[in-house]
Amino acid sequence: MATTTKPQRADLDGRTLFEAFLEADAVFEKYQYPCTLAVLAEGIPHEPEWVEHIRKNIYRYNIELHGLTHKNYADVPYKEFMHELRSAIEIIETTFGQKITMWYPPWGRKGQRISGVGCTRLGIAQFVQVGKVDAKLWLKEPEKYPHVNFHYWNRDQVKHVEEILKRIHESN
Repeated sequence: MATTTKPQRADLDGRTLFEAFLEADAVFEKYQYPCTLAVLAEGIPHEPEWVEHIRKNIYRYNIELHGLTHKNYADVPYKEFMHELRSAIEIIETTFGQKITMWYPPWGRKGQRISGVGCTRLGIAQFVQVGKVDAKLWLKEPEKYPHVNFHYWNRDQVKHVEEILKRIHESN
């Protein structure tokens, strides 16, 4: 639920970000595969269709924190960092009725701010990304990756995710 940047739009084949999300989400629903949605609080008031879809399907999602905005938090002063994450947690928990337990920093490993003290004070853990975790890598070595970062919802990633979910579904 973020404001879309031009590079992201170019990757969507003319679809809106919400339409691309729905296409990807249909794959997860088809295989009844659990999803964690790391949400940007700034998008909530601007994306009512998205909020409505998530609320309607909340039983399928674990809602977590991505940030207040999609800024790189690596160099944000501590006081501002705490204020933004605290505000984002309040907005997201109020909107979706789920307790936030994990922060997935924007910009992944490039934007990580290792803030064990700050996250502990907020009552959440911080996901620490140690390498690139996209759908193509997940498809090649699913046993190596506990999850996939499914950030841009382009058709190639949707295809890769569907392939791996089909494999998982068939092996169960």
